Amino acid sequence: MRVLFLFNGVYPEGMAMSNRLHLYAKGLLANGVQADVVIPSNKRSYASGFYEGINFSTIKNPIIFQNYFLHQINSVFAAFYYAKYCFYKAKKYDVFLIPGFGWFSALLMIISTHMGGARIVMEVNENPYAPEGGRLDPVYIRRIRRQLMLYLPFQFTDGFIVISESLEKLVTKYKKNNAQIIKIPIIIDKSSDTFSGLKTIEFPFILHAGALSETKDGVIAMFEAFSKACKQLKVPLRFVFTIKVMQPGLLQKIESIINTNGLKDRIIFKGQLSKKELDDLRNSCTLSIINKPSNWQNDYNFPTKLGELMLAGIPVIASPTGEMGKYLKDNETAFIVPANDIDAIAEKIIFIVNNPDIANRVGQNGKNFALKKFNFLSYSNELAAFFKSLVE
Repeated sequence: MRVLFLFNGVYPEGMAMSNRLHLYAKGLLANGVQADVVIPSNKRSYASGFYEGINFSTIKNPIIFQNYFLHQINSVFAAFYYAKYCFYKAKKYDVFLIPGFGWFSALLMIISTHMGGARIVMEVNENPYAPEGGRLDPVYIRRIRRQLMLYLPFQFTDGFIVISESLEKLVTKYKKNNAQIIKIPIIIDKSSDTFSGLKTIEFPFILHAGALSETKDGVIAMFEAFSKACKQLKVPLRFVFTIKVMQPGLLQKIESIINTNGLKDRIIFKGQLSKKELDDLRNSCTLSIINKPSNWQNDYNFPTKLGELMLAGIPVIASPTGEMGKYLKDNETAFIVPANDIDAIAEKIIFIVNNPDIANRVGQNGKNFALKKFNFLSYSNELAAFFKSLVE
């Protein structure tokens, strides 16, 4: 049996979806199922090779325009290009997994894959078109595209991998009757645990990696809570971020909070980091905050960063929004607070900094929990059986 992951993203060293896809492939490989990864690339030289045993290659990316409107037109023609590719590759592979594509591309790829004689799987890790990201599309356009995704590609897909109970219910409502579903939560690779057991701390700090979003991360409440905690703490706590990427209006609000509360020397933006640099930050930070306001994105979500932080043994302040609330226990595996509750977040920050022994115990409990519940190998047998059942 052969499986092809046609991923509209970066591989092998990409972001959350790239890592999740890689662990799917490793899990299948551990069960004797060959899984190859193919990604579109804009580079003139098309890379190929093996990454931790997974065969990957690149194809030409037909998306050539950066202009928003030309990009939209170009994406229509690109959909036919990907569909043609799937049709010919369906002679060689039994099942396709196609993450990262829009509703129109997905629909054409599903039809052409079926015409070629293979099965198709979609991975649903977000409420379709809910993430704001860098999209210029207004919300109403994204809602229209969401409906198109639910009523068209979902109706022709053979199997779904979902990341949360809410997404499982959503898919169940819109899938065809004989389509199969498998739920796999956030997954981690215990071999990526780089912590040596010795922390080299120059100063205590909170860590937040990735772009900043009010919808996704409730960053206003995080900054306000940090400001409030700093006024009561005796130690010079810092807040370390990676890239300073956010919407212009949100940036103005953040800078206002920083200037009003005199936090300029306590807020640090590191910029784009390598994997090793980010691992070093995780292994030395004091705590992290995952604040997820309830909305049409977060209510379906299960943030991958939670597993990564827990694997590093970091005490995590988390809201019970979405799937997180079904896994975490307050003061045992994490510190639970209501989403966007500035006072509650500030109190937990102060408690963690002033009670390192308790905080480290909760962090270690979280690590043990993550190794037990989120280890990708725990789901590899079930995942392989899922793919095989689609062919049988």
